[in-house]
Amino acid sequence: MVAGAGPAVAGTAGAATSGGGGCQAGTLAGWVRSGGLPWIGWVAGIGARSALPLLLTCGEGGAWTPAVALAGADRSASAASTGRTRGAMRGHTVAGPAPRGNRRRTASRVLAGPRHPVQDPAVRRLAALTLSAAAALLACTPEPASTVEMRQTVVEVVDQGRAMAIENAMVALVGSVDPDGGLAGITDEVAAGVAMHTPCAVVSRPGAVALRIWFGSKDSPCPYAGIGLSGTMRVVYTRPDGQGLLASIYYEPLRGDSTLLDGFSQLTWAADGSQRLVTEIRVDTATEREVEIQSDRLLSRVDDALKVEGWRRWQTLMGTWEADLAGLLLGPEALMPFAGLAAVDTPFNHTIVLDFTQEAGGAQVRANGGRRDRLFEVTDEGDVIDIGDG
Repeated sequence: MVAGAGPAVAGTAGAATSGGGGCQAGTLAGWVRSGGLPWIGWVAGIGARSALPLLLTCGEGGAWTPAVALAGADRSASAASTGRTRGAMRGHTVAGPAPRGNRRRTASRVLAGPRHPVQDPAVRRLAALTLSAAAALLACTPEPASTVEMRQTVVEVVDQGRAMAIENAMVALVGSVDPDGGLAGITDEVAAGVAMHTPCAVVSRPGAVALRIWFGSKDSPCPYAGIGLSGTMRVVYTRPDGQGLLASIYYEPLRGDSTLLDGFSQLTWAADGSQRLVTEIRVDTATEREVEIQSDRLLSRVDDALKVEGWRRWQTLMGTWEADLAGLLLGPEALMPFAGLAAVDTPFNHTIVLDFTQEAGGAQVRANGGRRDRLFEVTDEGDVIDIGDG
């Protein structure tokens, strides 16, 4: 058996014949499968995912003759219908068509023999076509994500974390109400809460069920939930279906430290107390980029932590990014989760899985882009530090 080439052909020194045609197992590159006509030889690509089958028929004189390359054939189907015997070929001694005295030869001697069928021009052309197709498959197989791409993915998620922290703060400020209460009473309750928690903010009431909150200028922000807020936010409470409460939150715009939000969120409540936040905003990030964002998240409480699940999609100059969020847990006033996963589809045709943890030095993110783990640390300021292989 040749290491890395697959199991050896059963009975390679014997005659693995098919029916009564007298054809015997020959040497092929990659896998050989038997079990009756036709034989299929696999020209191996990367691993077991990019292989081309080569169909052989039993010709006159008991010699195998290539018939046609079956690009894209299903390996599992062919294995079920033909596979019992497998061969590892690279230099392996097998029983060939036994020209001149039925002498067994190595693959290299058979290929060098003056009468071997591979010298037939038609066979050579077919082999060249097959190998060209295999090379094309090799060229099209994507490489794993690079370290640069994995780090950029973490940077993107940090920018998204800054925006989500502002959204989450607004949910806590205007969404901590009993959803079954009257609309005017809910508005009164939120106005009183804003005045208590952010006394530096100016609250006005443009309507019976609407509030406008001004958090001050950029030079003198109003702190809340660990974020320096400035600009304006407006909220309107309605019951579109006559039952469920909807809080429509408008950022006009609203700044949190170095991140600016312009757009809206819609907040609804479920019977179990969880909340759904659907957002469509434009964000000027702390890294001086403009990003278009859409997201749909479920928010719930686990002890003192906020649990976040759902998805988030954003558009940058590099292209579209999309993250599936699973069980993210955020502590009070935290920028990054201390637990949970995010699977991020990048603009470069990779899916990078991020695993969030919290260590003594700060938040850590373990990224995997298809090859090996890479560990990054995120400081309290949002800087991303590449620690190395995880």
